Order: sequence, then C-alpha cells, then structure tokens
Amino acid sequence: MSVRTFVLFVVIAVAFLWASDSRGYSMTPAGRALPESPLPQSGRRPVLVELFTSEGCSSCPPADALLIQLEKESPVAGAEIIALGFHVDYWDDIGWKDRFSSSAYSRRQYDYAEAFKTRSVYTPQMVVDGHTQFVGSDSKRASAAIDRATRAPKIAVRISAAPAGARRIKFKFHVPAFYPLNASDNAELSFAIAEADLFSEAKSGENSGRRLNHTAVVRNYRALGAIKRGEEAQRELELLLPTDWRLENCRAVAFVQERRSRVVLGAVQISLAEFAMQGDAPAF
Repeated sequence: MSVRTFVLFVVIAVAFLWASDSRGYSMTPAGRALPESPLPQSGRRPVLVELFTSEGCSSCPPADALLIQLEKESPVAGAEIIALGFHVDYWDDIGWKDRFSSSAYSRRQYDYAEAFKTRSVYTPQMVVDGHTQFVGSDSKRASAAIDRATRAPKIAVRISAAPAGARRIKFKFHVPAFYPLNASDNAELSFAIAEADLFSEAKSGENSGRRLNHTAVVRNYRALGAIKRGEEAQRELELLLPTDWRLENCRAVAFVQERRSRVVLGAVQISLAEFAMQGDAPAF
C-alpha cells in the first residue's frame, strides 16, 4: 500500500468513526443527512430533555430541581431546552401515589430501556434528545449531553394553536420531508402538554413531610402517527383542556423521534398562555 493510499484510508476511517460516534447522529447509509433547519429567532437549537421521575422516590427531588434549573436558566450556550417531566407510576404502591403519574409514561421509559439495551428502568433518569441517558440529578452529564445535542442536525418541526371554543384548542403540526438517520428505522410524531410551577406536599412514603416542586409536568402525551420517509406530513389535534390546568404555565410540545433508536430528530414548543382567559371547560 502506498503512503498516499494509506493516508487516504486513515482519513476515511477517522471521518466514519467521527460520524458514527454517537448513537443516531450519523449520516444515513445512502449519504443523506437530515435537512438543516433554520435556527429559531432566539438563535438556539431545540434540545428535548426528558426526566423520568416520581414523587415516591427519595432520590428524585434533586433531579426535579435540576430540570427546573435547566428550563428556567437554559445554561447551555446555543440550546433551547425543551423540558418534559414524565412521572412514572411504578412507585405508586410504595407509600405515596404521585398524582401526576401515568402508566403511559412508564411504558415510554421502558421503550427507552429497550433502545438503550439496559436491563431495567430507574428513577430519576434523564434522557437528552432520545440519545443519551444518565442519572437525572447529574448536572455535569446533563450539560455535556445538551451541549453535544446542539451540534446535531435537526428538522424544523412546526406547531400552531388556535382557539376552538372555551378552553378548547386546535393544534396543527407540520413536519418537512426527511430521511431518518438510521436507514432501517421509521419515525413518529409525538405531542405533549407540560405545565410548570406545580408542587405536592407528600404526606407519606419516602418523601413524607417534603414539599415537592416540579416543572414541565407532562399533563397530556400521545403519539400522532408514523411519518413516512421522504414525505412531508401534516397533522391536526383538538383538545379540551381541564380547568385545573393553569394555561399561563402550559406549553405544547411536538417532536419527531425514530421508533426503534428513539433518537429525536426535531422538536418545537409554544406557550399556551394566550388561551388562559378564554373561558372555562369541565375537567376530565
């Protein structure tokens, strides 16, 4: 092998390793990267930060506090942090029932366990862009993962909201044509409503006697269907929002995620504060 050929081989090998260093951040085998989306007006790139937590877990309050800090201070340069707090339900029979918990959120965490090839789920667990997971109170790993996510390619998911009656909102979603990073994978559009500035006074369980402060508590979460490869997608959803949700503290979040790898390809959030004074509707 000539020196020139050897050098060329090394350059190609290094480029390949760099591109595939992080799960899901590589190019597609066909060589098609995600289309670069324009940065938001803030100049920051959206990064989805999920926390799997429970009011029944004594290790969770520090992670809840970290999520509050990340959302309010957005301490990582270049990142628009889109926070979601998923309260799992598998702690509910161990002394204290978390009023924000759902089996659907536990299932979402189990989906991540399968993607990350871990043997079990745990709390608190933080997941950044569906790509990196770690103990949810680890601020250094959170900052590093978010910083890395700001350099990943993203698609420009769009969401809009319009009134459709008293506390009823119609959401519209647009996903541009793209190809998943992993050629053998498919993608799906998901939606969540998250509420900030919530708390509970724990009366029993591991956190008995403590005030538990939360942000970005997921109040509604659902998948809006598969997104076909190479085709743009439009979706609509109409929701009647309960009266005990303070809409001035609520955000609607939409994100596209690969189904098997769970890597987040794009995310967006909008405030629902403008709908706070548009009348009441019964809780459900």
